This record gives sequence, structure tokens and C-alpha cells, in this order.
Amino acid sequence: MLILLLLWALLYILLLVLGEVIVLVLQRHWPGTVSPTETVLVGLIGVISVLQFVSIFFPTNFWFVAGLALLVIFINWQLANRPIRGAMTNFHKLVRQPVCWILVIVVLFYAIERPANPDSGTYHLPTIRYVERYAAIPGLGNLFSRLAFNSSFFVIGAAFGFTDLANQTLFPLNGFLLLLFGGYSIGQLQRLNLSPVLRNLQLSIVCLTLFFLIRQVNAPGTDVWATLLTLFVFLVWLDDTRNSNRFRAFLLVALVFTCLTVKLATLPILLLLPFVAYEHRHWLRWKHGIWVMILACLLIGPWLARNVILSGYLIFPFTELDLVSVDWKLAKNAVRFEQDFVTFWARFHLPETKFDPEKLTWPFARWVSWWWTHWWFWYNWPNRPTFIMAVVSPLLMASQYIYGHERLRRLLPAYIVALAGFLFWFLKAPEFRFGYAFIWIAALLPIHNLHLLQRPLPTRIATGLVGLTLIGLFVFAAVRRGNHNLNSLVDLLLIPAKLSHINSEAQTTYYDFHRTRSGLAVVVPRAPCEACLDIEQPCTPFFSDDLQLRGKTIAEGFRLTHPTIDTLAHNSIQLPPK
Repeated sequence: MLILLLLWALLYILLLVLGEVIVLVLQRHWPGTVSPTETVLVGLIGVISVLQFVSIFFPTNFWFVAGLALLVIFINWQLANRPIRGAMTNFHKLVRQPVCWILVIVVLFYAIERPANPDSGTYHLPTIRYVERYAAIPGLGNLFSRLAFNSSFFVIGAAFGFTDLANQTLFPLNGFLLLLFGGYSIGQLQRLNLSPVLRNLQLSIVCLTLFFLIRQVNAPGTDVWATLLTLFVFLVWLDDTRNSNRFRAFLLVALVFTCLTVKLATLPILLLLPFVAYEHRHWLRWKHGIWVMILACLLIGPWLARNVILSGYLIFPFTELDLVSVDWKLAKNAVRFEQDFVTFWARFHLPETKFDPEKLTWPFARWVSWWWTHWWFWYNWPNRPTFIMAVVSPLLMASQYIYGHERLRRLLPAYIVALAGFLFWFLKAPEFRFGYAFIWIAALLPIHNLHLLQRPLPTRIATGLVGLTLIGLFVFAAVRRGNHNLNSLVDLLLIPAKLSHINSEAQTTYYDFHRTRSGLAVVVPRAPCEACLDIEQPCTPFFSDDLQLRGKTIAEGFRLTHPTIDTLAHNSIQLPPK
């Protein structure tokens, strides 16, 4: 607990100071007011860009953070301690609000628990550990194809994992960004010049965000970041008091590119770019298009390079972008399986061992009927009404357009992007956590634009509702911990629960050692589809006898001796018997 608090404070100070430097440089050309939250986001974007490039050539671990801290100390000294004074001023404003204290306590209470998401141990944590120990490993996906899912989140997660110092990998990133978003939302609710539509939308969004995402703050998954960064894009874009702010345009473009590197499910957010260009057409010139391309190269270029190194494909898992010929390229059937399994899992919620390609050919009405009746759990009951609201939202928007609501004109671009994201999510992978941001904006924006809902809630009532949501989540977590968790809260006061394969029994109880034809020793879980967690030897849930090292060490990468042959042991796909 204490270590997480220190890491969140460290992240805030580092990103704020670095963001301050970038903002000072940019404001010479693109003037505009910048909030502390936006400054932190700019610092985050800068760190992600540098880290992705560095991770291609070097391991990314706490030594990078140490160097970053020294740089921040030097920058703060050069700026006469201005960034730290600004951070303390903002901190004093927040601590005067009880709801902010409740927010920190509740997020911390959830963040110290052991991650429950099975993907955390299957490939999230192993990916982070490989980034910590090695530069980008050629053909890492040949060991286990899901290790080729590249995300900038894993790179920065490796830097702030502090595995060697804490004797376990820490996961402070999701909790940090949720705190940043919560603090930003509370500040927005207290703004007097915020439009009623945006104020009510912000209140609904922050309550939904806390309800759904707080269960994931203890895990190293990408869904929280993908959702929150996309929501930041929409909420900054919808702030109509800053339409002429040039820095706002830069921030939106940079956030869009960053979202793409975090998770491919955010791909529809790219549709925002032409709308932003049109909004700022009065000052945009051709040279600004060149700057946008340079920014894209800085943010997306290293991510694409890592994709090629890990899988042999420009964007994994899409075989259509097969533009590079390398000896470590994953077999196309393995790549197609991962692409198909994302859709299969999202529609049917069945594991790899029950993968049935025939289900993917079901007619639209058939799979939607199955999905609607099966894909629900007790804790996600609000998903049904928000989904229905998103489905009927085009009718609401059309009716408002017919009745000539002028305010619809500035909301329409954001709604179009959100609706496109909603349709992309539903047709490709309708697992709710993959598309929360698009679903919520598409569902709620038309509702809050109705004339009956144009009266904003008073500030105290709005922040009170956020506080009640947090208290409810805290009570739920406390009851669950008392009933089901044997670890007392005292045991977690210093450090959160450990996600590891190590327990009271021997490692060999759950894992076997196999050797490939090339003599490579590989650790394989005994149970089907089980996780490798923090095992740092080559480990995979699906053993392939064709696996071999490209050289003498793991750092030189993996390849298959017969890359055209795909077996269930290698890529989880059940092929018909020969």
C-alpha cells in the first residue's frame, strides 16, 4: 500500500515536470492554457515515445526511471523549482476536497489485491518481464503467440515494475491513471463555465468508470489505459470553451496516436483527426501536416518497429500487412488464429480448448442472440442499458436534428466518432471492456443533449454522487475481503499482493520441463491454458517441438524449424486429424 502511494507520487512528479518542459517549448508556437492534468498527459506521451524507442535496443527497467528522476531534478532546478511549486499548489487544492481523499483510499484498497484477470498471468506479466530483462526479442511470439501483442503500456509498465527492488513486479499504472482521470473529472464538475451537457456527461462517465474499471487497477492489463485515454480524448475535444486553443489541437492528435499504441481496439479514434483539422482550418497550413506526420513517426514508428521484431508483421495479428521478410516471422495460421480467437472470445466467452471456427460463420442474428443471452455476469448489469442506449442513440440524434437544436452541431462530430467506435467494437469483438469509451459516449451524449436534461446538477450534489459511488465500491470490497480473502489488510500495508507462480509448494507441482528437437528447454504448465506468470525461463502454455533459438541466447530470439506447420500445441487451434 505504502509503496503504491510512493509510486503514484513519483509518477505524478516525473510526468508533471517533463510535461512542463514540453509545454513550454510548444507554447512558443501553439499558445493556449494548459491544466495540470493535461501537463501530466503531455509528460506521459513524451515518456511513452522515448521508452518505446529505447526498448527496441535496451531492456527497460528501473534504471530508466532512475535516469529520468535525475533529469527531472536538473530540469526543476533550471526552472527555479516552478514545476514542483505548481504540483504542490495543485495538491493543496485537491486535499481540501474530501471526495479526493475517498478516491485515493478506494483506488488504493482495490490496487493492493492480487489480480484476478487470467490474462494477467498468461501474457501481460510475462510480456512485462521480457521487456524488463531484454531488448525487443525477435520472434518472441513463436514461444507463445500472445506474447506478440505489442502495447506501449507493457513498455512503460516494465520501467515502473521495479521487479528487482521489490522482489515482485508492481503494477502502479492503472491505479495512477484512474486517479488522474478521477481528479480531472472532479475538477471539471466544479467548473462554473462548463456547459450543462458536458457537466452531466462528465458525472455519468466518471461514475461508470469507477464502477467498471476499479476492479482492474491491480492488474497489468491494457483495458484501463485504452478506456481512460480515449475518454480523455473525447472530454478534451468536447470542451467548447477552448475551441481556438492550438495546444489543445496538439494534445488531441498526440493522445489519438498514443491510444493506438496502447490497444488496437481504439483504432476508430483516428476518425477524430479530420474533424480536428476542420475545426482549426483558419490557422492550419500545409507545414502543420508535416508536423503531424513527424509526431506520428515519433509515437507510432517505434511501436510498429516493435511489432515487426516480436512477430514479423507490421501490425499483429493482421496477416494482410505482411510487408517484411524475416526468419522469425510467425506462421500465418497462428496469426489468424489469434485474430479469430479475439472475436470468438468476445462473442462466446469460451477458452481456447473450446475454440470452434464454425461459430464464427454463424449468421448475424444467431450469434447476437447467443451473445445477448449468455455474455452477462452479475457485476456488469449496467452494460445492458448502456448498450441499448447506444443502439437507439441514432434515433435520438436524428430527432434532435429534425427539431433544429443548434447545440447539436458541435456535439455531432464526437458522436459520429463514438458511434463508429461502437459499431467497430460490436462487429469485431463485443467484449465490453474492449469498447467502454465508445459505448458510453455514444449512449450518453444524445441523452444529455435532450432539453429535459439541460439543467446541470449543483456542484455539491454532483461531487456527492461521485463520493457515494466510491463509498459503495469501498463497502463492497471490504465485505468481499472479509468473506473470501484470508490475507489481512495489515499484510498489505507495505506492498500489494504478489502475482507469481511461487507458492508454498514446489514449482514442479504445476509445471513440467520439455525439450524441443533443437534441445531448447521449455517450461509448460501441466493444466491446459494455464499461466506462466513470472517464470523467466522460456515458458508457454502451448508447447511446440519445432521451437528453437535463433542464436545462443533468448535475446537473439525464437523461430520455428517448420514455420508452415501449426499444431494445437503451438497456437491453440484444433486442426482436423490428418
